[in-house]
Amino acid sequence: MYGRFIANSTGRPSSGSFMASSIIEDAYSTYAQRAALIQEFYGPDPNKKDAIMKHLMETLTGCLEKGTIGFSIVHRGLLEYFSHADAKGIQEMVDVMKEQAVEMLHTKEGAQVAMLCLLHASPKDRKAMLKTMKPFVVKICKEEYGHLVMLRMFDVLDDTVLMSKAILAEIIKEMEDIAKDKFGRRVILYLL
Repeated sequence: MYGRFIANSTGRPSSGSFMASSIIEDAYSTYAQRAALIQEFYGPDPNKKDAIMKHLMETLTGCLEKGTIGFSIVHRGLLEYFSHADAKGIQEMVDVMKEQAVEMLHTKEGAQVAMLCLLHASPKDRKAMLKTMKPFVVKICKEEYGHLVMLRMFDVLDDTVLMSKAILAEIIKEMEDIAKDKFGRRVILYLL
């Protein structure tokens, strides 16, 4: 059945409707054909890195525009892109996704991509990312992978005033709740 489904579609999360993307996401997150699904991100000729990277950028940009950034297959594609893109390509992707990165902290690959965004972002882009994360600080601190993004934020953000207003104030306000969580506790210990 899987082979017939892929034969009738491009397999890419950006193609078709949101419903089709949801079906592909379910297949990716649930079944063993992950490698075949992730290969659909790449262009037709594996010997042409530039063409493949361009195709991957276009596909991922389409996914981001269609609101499928929460899907784990998109996180995997983004991680592949960040792993192989040059500095210019990485900066272009950071520009596209800086305000959406908060939506992908629930998976290992998504958190890795968010940390790479923080690492490669300009100070202005980091501030934009921080502002999108502000309403979710407590939740992020208590997430299995999200708390790692918070730790990276502490390492790379230069604006200490913004950090204390946006992040530390929220952590202090909910200190007891965060300290009771096994991942939240790591955030507090990191700050000490």
